[in-house]
Amino acid sequence: MDGRKKLEELEKRRNLLQSKRDRIQGRKEAAQKRLDALYEKCRQRKVEPEDLSDTIERLKRKYQELLTQTEEEITVAEEQLEPYLEAIQ
Repeated sequence: MDGRKKLEELEKRRNLLQSKRDRIQGRKEAAQKRLDALYEKCRQRKVEPEDLSDTIERLKRKYQELLTQTEEEITVAEEQLEPYLEAIQ
């Protein structure tokens, strides 16, 4: 390969790399915008993005507590209704 062809080939490769770099940069910017939007949504809900994991864990525990409480209340209600249900059967 002579010098001119070699230079042309190298220019093509360089241009291809620049094009790929530009696409990657565009994707990175779009991802950063989406991330910023998610952070803003968190802050609107009074949750700092850095505390998101702790908040999720706290909400999971609260959900489990409420689920257990509801189950207990339903069990009590069933027990209280049982005599009346037996009476009508």
